[in-house]
Amino acid sequence: MERKHFSKLDSYSLMIIALSALIVSIWQVNQQRKHDRISVRPYLDWSQSMNQDGYILIDLKNKGFGPAFFEQGELHVGDQRFKDWKQGLKLADSAITIKSSTSLGKFTLLPGEVIHLVAAKGGTKNIDITYKVSFEDAYGQQFEDYMQYVGQPF
Repeated sequence: MERKHFSKLDSYSLMIIALSALIVSIWQVNQQRKHDRISVRPYLDWSQSMNQDGYILIDLKNKGFGPAFFEQGELHVGDQRFKDWKQGLKLADSAITIKSSTSLGKFTLLPGEVIHLVAAKGGTKNIDITYKVSFEDAYGQQFEDYMQYVGQPF
């Protein structure tokens, strides 16, 4: 009789161990999926520098490990929005000289890739501009980021 009692106890403990292993496996798979999504997320880095000709360069670099699929980019000057740097900076200060500019629409920025958004100099007024971008990662998760330039003219 005692042998049957231990047999039921053994089967219950085996079921508890199997159920625990299943729960841990499901948790581990979910953690791995989260890690995979984070590991291929793009990370945008905005930089400002000056070249030897005195132009201020505004660049955007993808420092993440996954591509950034841009949907749009727009320049905000006050409460107005512009797709083109030239129009927006002319409104902010008509004395600014623009050497080159890039407007973002549908665009992919690969890991480690840099895009030069604008090269400008001059101006007489303090300006307040914001450049906003909307993009997705490889999994379709949407993000927004922005760069704000406040203060001295270019």
